[in-house]
Amino acid sequence: MRATVLGCLAAIGLASAAGAQITPVGPFTGSQQEGFAGLKNWGVCVFCASIPGAFNGICTLASPDGSNSIHITGGWGFICSIGPNLTPDITASTGGGGYDYVFEAGMEAGKFGGYFGTNSGVADGTVEFYDAGGALIGSAPITYPADCSWNWNGWEINPPAAKVRVIANGFGGAYCQMDDMEWAAGGGPPPCYPDCNGDAVLNLSDFGCFTTKFALGDPYADCNGDSVLNLSDFGCFTTKFALGCP
Repeated sequence: MRATVLGCLAAIGLASAAGAQITPVGPFTGSQQEGFAGLKNWGVCVFCASIPGAFNGICTLASPDGSNSIHITGGWGFICSIGPNLTPDITASTGGGGYDYVFEAGMEAGKFGGYFGTNSGVADGTVEFYDAGGALIGSAPITYPADCSWNWNGWEINPPAAKVRVIANGFGGAYCQMDDMEWAAGGGPPPCYPDCNGDAVLNLSDFGCFTTKFALGDPYADCNGDSVLNLSDFGCFTTKFALGCP
């Protein structure tokens, strides 16, 4: 059955951009932090299309569709009420397809994370990573319950991302609250590609992980970087697995 499914996928030739490797990471202290209090300027806009100056001036907060949906506040009530995590203010969008962190050239995010929650009654979301040309290079789930609690989510992105988009599962991508965000530059040693599940051990679980990503059309599965998912990527992955990691 698996061979039949993979054969069908190979025949279809799923298109996929060559992507970054996205690795979940625990709480870290980056070289820049953002707690949002210094960015709130209700004299200019309460709900804004964009807010410059984040992370000490290296990032602009922006609505993906240009609508006035980016909001910074000290607390936010909806289905439940959510207050600050550590710093006095929090942020989220009210629509607009999500919430973008757009980094200046040369300031791409190699590590990005922070505390996430929601007052919308709809749990979880997705984070997307884009290169400087606007191409999607990878994505990952964001996990948080629908109970107005704060929950850490963080990622290492290789190569680094010029834009990070946060999309909640409900209300068109809105009401994923964020606080105490962390940023670090890239440029560290590259991750071990065949360690698909990120557990620092190469074993059969990594083949299962690769097969799942291939079936889902995940950019990670484009092992040979030709922007097409087919059986050549399985050969490429097998070769890299046999060579091991540094």
